[in-house]
Amino acid sequence: MKNIINIQIILLIIIFTFSVAWEAKSETLDDAWQRALKANRGLKSVKIQSEAAESILNVVKSSRIPRFDANAGYTMLDKEQALAANLFGQKAEVPMMPNDSFSYGFTASVPLFTGGQIKESINAANAMLDASKTQITIYEQNLKMEVAKAYVSVLRAQRMLNQAKSHVNNLEAHAYDVEGLFEQGMVIVSDKLSAQVALADARQRELLAENAVDITKAAYNKLLMQSLDNEVVLDEIDCDCEIAGKPLEELTESALNTRKELKAIDESIKTAMAQSKAVGGGKLPQIGLAGGYAYQENDYQTEEGKWFIGVQANINLFDGGGIRHKSIALKQKAFAIKEQRLDTVSLIALQVRQAWLNVNETMKRVKVTEEAIEMSEENLKVTRDRYKNGFCSHTEVLDAETLRINSQTSAANAFYDYVLASLTLLYTLGTL
Repeated sequence: MKNIINIQIILLIIIFTFSVAWEAKSETLDDAWQRALKANRGLKSVKIQSEAAESILNVVKSSRIPRFDANAGYTMLDKEQALAANLFGQKAEVPMMPNDSFSYGFTASVPLFTGGQIKESINAANAMLDASKTQITIYEQNLKMEVAKAYVSVLRAQRMLNQAKSHVNNLEAHAYDVEGLFEQGMVIVSDKLSAQVALADARQRELLAENAVDITKAAYNKLLMQSLDNEVVLDEIDCDCEIAGKPLEELTESALNTRKELKAIDESIKTAMAQSKAVGGGKLPQIGLAGGYAYQENDYQTEEGKWFIGVQANINLFDGGGIRHKSIALKQKAFAIKEQRLDTVSLIALQVRQAWLNVNETMKRVKVTEEAIEMSEENLKVTRDRYKNGFCSHTEVLDAETLRINSQTSAANAFYDYVLASLTLLYTLGTL
């Protein structure tokens, strides 16, 4: 019997240990990023588009290598084909093709000169592929920033919930003190009622905070492609943005050299210019070499099979200006993209400046609010002690508690604003 009891105790300890270990398992921001990058459908779509761009490049490259074609056929006519002839005034028919025949052949052809169309088409496809690969990095950076925002939102909401709970606990303790003093006849009924009203308000704020936690967790789960009601346990972010100490000009220059948006725009410009040249090549002669073997079943021919080789040249003499206008249109597109690039450079510089200023501003707020927390805690302690001894009014205690919870809220907002600003600065630098 004792052995059975001991085994049960051991099993309970093991189950408890594993349950605690499971509950204690939390997720870091890096973990969240990796899971999001692995599961996000939008990112998968961008990668597939990049694979498609690579296939397009291979298609364009194939146009510069020899092409081999084969053919075969069987033809049946209603009657034999003959050649009408007039020999010394006598009409005659000379058979030239039977009413049924079999044919086959193969041809090899290769372009010799295309006016640069193939070369520039390959350049355009290469630029499109590079742009598509750059879009993957851009999407990853944007996704990581969205995950970081959701991550910080969950931490902020949880901090606000903890503060709301502490607010309720303090007001419950104060209401208990007021109730005791009221029963002793040391305070009037309005103090008791006021304490209860303040407690009720704190409890409804706690409900709001609980709802905010649920909403932020659901949004976080959605980004990670998880069930919306999946349990979320996150580690706090230890953020020390040393890079904010660098000069703004240095950070801006670094961002302009690193941000993939500018590279994507440059590749788009290359694509448009190469396409313009490829189209313009259509005005030049197109020369190709072709050769092969052809067999035509025909008993009336001395040679049914024959080898052949030839050079063919084509040139567009007049097309109403279509090629020229299309080439100009693609050049204009490239010029338009260049203007967009200048605007993007200005936008990136603005983003870096805003993020840099926000980091420095929130860093100062964190220091100020941390000092305010200590003072508000001490102020509440002193005020409650004075109230118990009859040296201050009930309203002063509520005011002191309000100052305490406000200082904690300000400190939490300052800290998470600093964390978010630091992550945003890394994002604007293209190094998130």
